[in-house]
Amino acid sequence: MTLAVKDSAAFGLDNWDYENSHVQTRNEINEGRFISSEQVLVVAGPPRLKDTSRTGASGDGLQVLSASDLGSGQNAETLFPVGTVEVATISQQKQLQKVFEIGSKRSYFLPGNHFGNLSLQRILVHGPNLARVAYAYYSTSRIKPIGPSYGGMTTLTNNTTEENMQKVAAAVMSGLGSEIDDIMPEIKTNPGFNSQYYNLSSSLFDQPMGWGFILCDSRKRIVAGFYLECCMTASHNITIQANSTMIMEGMNFQFDRIAPINVVGADSNPTSTAGLDKMLTGGIADLAGGAFGIPGLGVLAQAASSYLGG
Repeated sequence: MTLAVKDSAAFGLDNWDYENSHVQTRNEINEGRFISSEQVLVVAGPPRLKDTSRTGASGDGLQVLSASDLGSGQNAETLFPVGTVEVATISQQKQLQKVFEIGSKRSYFLPGNHFGNLSLQRILVHGPNLARVAYAYYSTSRIKPIGPSYGGMTTLTNNTTEENMQKVAAAVMSGLGSEIDDIMPEIKTNPGFNSQYYNLSSSLFDQPMGWGFILCDSRKRIVAGFYLECCMTASHNITIQANSTMIMEGMNFQFDRIAPINVVGADSNPTSTAGLDKMLTGGIADLAGGAFGIPGLGVLAQAASSYLGG
C-alpha cells in the first residue's frame, strides 16, 4: 500500500522505517519549524479586517501597504499589540444534524451554523487593563457619559500605553469618514476611569472589536496570521487569590468569523519587511530588528474580497 511520495520515492508500509526515520522528512519538519507561545503576537483592532486599511492597490481587498501610504496618515497604527497575555483560547463549533432513513442503517450529515469563541487571560498591571486594550481602536472622544454620578471621562496621563491606543483610535477614525456614527457611535455610559474599564453594563461593551494573531516559527519566519472579526464581549472576570502574586483578568468573546491573513513581504518573500509593522503601535514599528525581532511582519494582504466585505 503506497501512502505518499517521500524523498522522491513512494512511501508505503514496505519501506516504513519507524526505528530510524521520522514519518515526515527533514525538509518538511525540522527543529526550526516548531511554534511556541513566545512566537505569537496578539493584536487588538477594529471590528473588521477591512477597517485596518482604507487604501488598496485594486480595491478588492487589503493590498500592499507602502511606506508612502503609511506616511500619509492613513492605515498607520491601526493595530495594538497586547502584552502580558497568559492564556488565549480560540474555539470553533459547527452544528451538525445527523439524518437517518428508513430502510438503511447508514446516515447522512447536514452542516449547520458556525460558532466561534475567544477566551483571553491577562495579568493586571498598573495601566490600561484588558477591557481597555480590547477597545484600543475606540476613541475616548466618542465616550461622553451623562449624569452626575459618573462625571467626565478620564484616562491615564503620561502613560505610553494609553497614548499609543489613542494613536490607534485616531488612525481608525481617520479612515471611517461618514461611517463613524455607525462603526463608532457615542457612548453615554462610562466604562471606567483612568484607563481601567470594569463596567460591563456600559454600551461600549455592546460594540464589536477585532483580535488578530500572527505566528512565526523558532527561526523567526512568519507562518500564519488570522483576524477574528466582529468580536462581542460575553463576559469579564477578575481572579484574586491570597496565595498568588498576580491578579488575573479574563474576558470571553464570541466572534463572527476568522479572516485568514496572508502575511508576506512586498516581494512575496515571507522573510522581508514592509507595511504591517508600521500598523502596530507601542514603539515596535521596527519589528524586523526591534524588541520582538520578527522579520516578515510585512504586508498585510487579503486576497479574498468576501472577507473584506461587510
